[in-house]
Amino acid sequence: MTSKKSELFSAPWLVLDGCRSGWIACYINPSHEILFAHLSDNDLIHLSPSTQILVDIPVNLPLDYRDYPRHRDVRAKGYLGKFHSSIFYAPLRSWLNKTLLEINQDCAQHNKPKLSIQSYNLFPKIKSIQSLLSTHKVIEIHPELLVHDFLGTSKQSKKTKYGQDQRLQIIQHSLSLKISISEIQNYRQNLIHTDSKFDGQIDDIIDALFVAHVVVKLGVKSMKPINTPSKLLQTKLWLFSQENHLKT
Repeated sequence: MTSKKSELFSAPWLVLDGCRSGWIACYINPSHEILFAHLSDNDLIHLSPSTQILVDIPVNLPLDYRDYPRHRDVRAKGYLGKFHSSIFYAPLRSWLNKTLLEINQDCAQHNKPKLSIQSYNLFPKIKSIQSLLSTHKVIEIHPELLVHDFLGTSKQSKKTKYGQDQRLQIIQHSLSLKISISEIQNYRQNLIHTDSKFDGQIDDIIDALFVAHVVVKLGVKSMKPINTPSKLLQTKLWLFSQENHLKT
């Protein structure tokens, strides 16, 4: 597991997971070498236009109250059951420059569910990704949907060591990679040492790695799952996506 920021700028695909200081970027190359980097919003602009981006941020925003909440968000919450709180409703595009109070007054007027503070706090990240849509192919993805497909109701919180170990065990088994919590902790400390602005957490790094491992596992040039534990995994991977293919 290494940090090769320059190599990620021309990767064929890239997983992004947001943190307060920017983005954790992850790519697994054909040799199964795991590459990580801490990227700023400005770094995103310099990604190759051919790099396809998978990001845990709403991408295709509703334009009208009739489309809020998005059907995909409602479906995802239903699929996750008691874990549904990890899905936040995507905001209308017109809300991105409004206050949360104004937004929820609009929701009340149209008899719609209120927007959560968690979703509102994602607005800077959402705006950053929206700025890439004219130059890059961006695919919305949700790590917890993928984790849920593997673990179901046995899934533990990603904030706990047990939950983190669960996720890493899946990655190790799927890709025959040996990777431990201690390695990720050491990597995080190295990032902090070399980049004082970095504030990503262990679970953020694991989220990015989990999505990257699923991309590799599926092969994703075809629409047929490759050696996945569930025939429905691919459906869940693309639940949020309007695009169906990635280059590998």
